Amino acid sequence: MIQRLSLGLVCVVGLLLIVGCADSAGGEDHRSANPRVRAGAVCAMADCDQQRSAAQLIRMLDDDDEGVRFYAAAALYRRAGDRFGYEAQAEPSVRAEGIRRAIEWHKATYPDSAGELDDLAEHLDDVYGKR
Repeated sequence: MIQRLSLGLVCVVGLLLIVGCADSAGGEDHRSANPRVRAGAVCAMADCDQQRSAAQLIRMLDDDDEGVRFYAAAALYRRAGDRFGYEAQAEPSVRAEGIRRAIEWHKATYPDSAGELDDLAEHLDDVYGKR
């Protein structure tokens, strides 16, 4: 509970600091070892209507930290209007199915993004098996 509250605070602060949406929304923060920093990066990407940030939000659905996954799923829902059957607290194999659906949405929404999330799809196939 306290972790979610502190991640929520990070998210609110991150949103207050955002003035515009650049190509590198979230910068390199999505790769930080600190889950609070990664959650802040999700918030920075949440309002960006860009193909690159959508792909990064989908990648963050596979994050090790449940809070980061939760914020990424919420941000993606705001953008896509679909939860893709994804739940941040679900078992990894169940989450993988939601991530695969989000990848399909990305391909359909951004047809010029050929291959942008192929490495993630291959990772899911390698770890959880093909559908």
